[in-house]
Amino acid sequence: MGALIAVLIASLAWLVSLLVVGVVLTNDGPSHLLQCHVFASLGDASSPYAGHFSANVPVTARGSCELQLVLERFLSWRAIHQLLLGMPSVLFSLAAWTAARAVHPARAWTGVLVAALPAHTLIYYGLFPYALGAAVAALGIALAVTECARARATRWRTALASGALLVVVALAHAVAALFFAILAGVVLVVGASDARAAARALLRHALCGLPALVVLARALGYSTDVSDAMATRFLSFALHLKVQLAWAQAGGTARELVALGLPALGVAVTALRWRSATRAERALAAAGLTALALFWVLPQDARGFLIFSPRALVFFVVFGIAALPLERLAPRLRAFVPIVAIALCAVQLAWLHGFHAERARAADAVLAFVDEPVAAPGVRLPLPLDPYLGRDSGEAWGIFGWVPGMHVGQVYALRQGGAVEYSQDRRATTQWALRSPASRRGVPPDLLELFARLPSTAARVARARAVARAGARWDGVIVVGDRDEQAVFTQLGYRVEHGNDAVMLARFVGCPLAIRASDLPEGRELVVTVRAAGDVEPWLVATMQRGPGEADPVAQLGGGAGPPAPCGGVVVEAQAPFACEGGPRSAELPRDASIVCSVRAR
Repeated sequence: MGALIAVLIASLAWLVSLLVVGVVLTNDGPSHLLQCHVFASLGDASSPYAGHFSANVPVTARGSCELQLVLERFLSWRAIHQLLLGMPSVLFSLAAWTAARAVHPARAWTGVLVAALPAHTLIYYGLFPYALGAAVAALGIALAVTECARARATRWRTALASGALLVVVALAHAVAALFFAILAGVVLVVGASDARAAARALLRHALCGLPALVVLARALGYSTDVSDAMATRFLSFALHLKVQLAWAQAGGTARELVALGLPALGVAVTALRWRSATRAERALAAAGLTALALFWVLPQDARGFLIFSPRALVFFVVFGIAALPLERLAPRLRAFVPIVAIALCAVQLAWLHGFHAERARAADAVLAFVDEPVAAPGVRLPLPLDPYLGRDSGEAWGIFGWVPGMHVGQVYALRQGGAVEYSQDRRATTQWALRSPASRRGVPPDLLELFARLPSTAARVARARAVARAGARWDGVIVVGDRDEQAVFTQLGYRVEHGNDAVMLARFVGCPLAIRASDLPEGRELVVTVRAAGDVEPWLVATMQRGPGEADPVAQLGGGAGPPAPCGGVVVEAQAPFACEGGPRSAELPRDASIVCSVRAR
């Protein structure tokens, strides 16, 4: 009972700490919050999301959204984000306590050790549906270990309960259900008294798990309906090692090694004394070892899910630590286990509080921006030119693969309405709100290309010019970047609607320009491109045609007569088979209001 109280106190301290430090932005968390918020809002005809989204009930990725809908009645989006960030870790701690206590009451203190290591990289990726599903799956696996310890794994009642829980996990997240089915099966086989009992338990659980197979087949067997479906990808050996280290525990190599060393020790000690170990001990260690094997055998990306295999590592940490045979310690040493476990947990949670406070402060300026009531509807293009909020990478923050500025646009839409690109809004299998075709503005720039931290101001300015050209097609852009990068947009004709030193909301208004085609032969068509000086790619293309007896045609850009040209220096070039006399024509906007192209054949 003392270990359970310690786990609950540590879990409460973890949640309170997350609620008081401010928002620790996650990679995908804002996108999941936006999806659910949009789904709930679409029942209102005056919803700011109407026309941009349609409601959808997904096959999987359930649970976290329903929980959010309940919490939205009482809490702000910030508190909900932090609770969804922390709640799975609480369930993982309870799962470790449940499984360890089933083996021996003295081992239950390993649950406190798991509670001291809640900051696995899984939570910083903001994989809310998976994290919640995996935490429930961990509880199910812990209950399977308990049934093995009590020699009840072959009962139909146990199989029915396991099958029902598998359906719940499959609805929460298909990948978590897949891991649950595999790990629970290993526990049943290894924890059985003999081969016949193992076969009987496995058969009954398989039969009771058939309803969940329907959900899994639809979620994992679907042909992904996104335009750029990712291919199955395996990691190299070296990258496997790096990911294994980084996913176990955030905060630096020392803590990562502890988070990996403890479960590895638990599995290794059980393996060394395999013959004398009880069935429940073997089942517990086998669950941890199988989870590690899944990470090494399965692909990194598969079946439309990014980061597929690393998601299994959390089970290795939870059940590997629960496999630590604390009951085998000498009685004098065992008396110190509660003191040591509580002390380690207190020190680690205090350190995590400071760790999170620093990372929350990094997002303060961005979140202050999105909380301002800006009346700017439409479809926005987020451009995270500083996705790591002042640092070179997520690892510079102590979190492998963390991109805190990636989904600032989703937070904006959550607070202000409208729609933003890069939303996870095209898969009916996993998403609660789907973008309507009418809200599309084109293919946005590749988000991954924006993640590289460029070494010089000149390089960052050049990249800003390139994405500014793309952003002109949207109703506005959300630029996460410094003042130098923001200045590029204003120089090119973007009007700032709101912003600060870290982020800017702007809309392209451009400059008007009249292009007159002199001496264009009657009945012929002239195509000209307009590009900003120094650019290679054109901003827009204009077409002119001269009819019989007509004066020189004029293409009017901007001023309500068509899309505007970029401000500053521009270059107008005629396309084959014509050219402008003297070569491409230049102008400085808005000073020069017109350009004359004297047409000649090439």
